Amino acid sequence: MNYKKKKISVTKIVAAAACAALVIGTFPLINHFTSTPAGTGTTGGIIDAGTTGGTEDTLPTVIKLGESGEFTVWESSRHMSDDNALVAEHNVQRKIIVQNDYFIDEELIGTEKTIIMNGKTWTGKYAESINSSYYGSDIDSYICKQNGKVVYDFAINRETGRLEWFYATQYESIETPKNPLTQEECYEVALNYLKENFEDIEEYEMEFVTDKILKNAYNFTLFRKINGIRVSDYINIGVTTAGDIFTYGVTGYHSMDNVDVSAINMDKLNKLLDETIKEIYKNNFEISCEPEKISLVRLDNNTFYFTCRMSVTGKATVDSEISQDVCYFHAIMN
Repeated sequence: MNYKKKKISVTKIVAAAACAALVIGTFPLINHFTSTPAGTGTTGGIIDAGTTGGTEDTLPTVIKLGESGEFTVWESSRHMSDDNALVAEHNVQRKIIVQNDYFIDEELIGTEKTIIMNGKTWTGKYAESINSSYYGSDIDSYICKQNGKVVYDFAINRETGRLEWFYATQYESIETPKNPLTQEECYEVALNYLKENFEDIEEYEMEFVTDKILKNAYNFTLFRKINGIRVSDYINIGVTTAGDIFTYGVTGYHSMDNVDVSAINMDKLNKLLDETIKEIYKNNFEISCEPEKISLVRLDNNTFYFTCRMSVTGKATVDSEISQDVCYFHAIMN
C-alpha cells in the first residue's frame, strides 16, 4: 500500500470532540476479541478488536517455540547507577536497538476508526502512525478527546488488523476520601473488576504497582503467564483510594494464543544470561547478578525473543565501593 508520510508535530493534529463519555467504574467489558479485516472507506471500517488476527474458522497455525534449544543474547542497553562504573568499557559486540519512527500519514488525517469490544463501540480519530522494529509493521493510533484531553486511545496494526493496545482514562476530580483504601484494598477492587470482565484473568499475575499515582490512586500491571513464562500480554488498571476504577488498558491482549512455549528451556536461558554477565564484567570484582522480569515478546513477523532486565552489583577495583549496573538483554531464539 502506498501512503504519504509527513513528519510533523503530533500536537498539531486536532481530534474530534464527539465521542462517548467516560464515567468512573463504567468501562466496557472486555472478553475474548475476534478480528475482522480493517475495511475501507471514510471511516476505515469497524474493527472487532482481535485476538490473534483470525476468526474461529481461520485461526493461525500453532507456532512451537524452543525446539532447537539454542539462544543468542543481544544487549540492548546499560544504565550505570553512579560515576563509579563497574566497567570502563562495556564491550558486547552484539547489540539490538528497538527504534520507533513516528509519522503522520496524510491520507489518514481526518479519518476515524471504530472498534467493538464485547458489544460496545469506541470511535477514535486518527492521530499518528508508528513504524517500529518492535511491531514489525506500521501501526495507526486513534484518539478521542473531551474538553481538549484524550479520554481513550487505541492502535490498530495496519498489516494484521489486530488491536495492539487500548487505553482509557477519565479526568474527573479525584479527591482523597476520609477513609482511603490501602494498596492491598485497591488491588482487591481491581481484581474483582477484572474477574467480572476478563474470563481468563486467572492466567494473569500482578507484578508491578505504581505507588500512589495522582497522590490518591494506584496503578496495577498484570502480565499473562503461559506455562509459567511471562509474555508481552498485559493489563493496566488504576484504582482510586475511594475504590473507583479510573483507568485501564490492554496491550498485546491474546497475542500469544497460537504459541506453544512448552519446549522452551528457561534453565538454559538463565545459564546463558549468567555467562554473558560474567564475560562482560570479567575484569571486575565480587560480581553478582540477578535476572528480573524476563518476558517473551512477539513481533509481527513471527520473530520471538526474551527481554530481560539484569541487576548487577560488584566493584570496579578491589578497593572500590560496591556499585550497581542495570543491563537489558534480548535473547533471540535460534
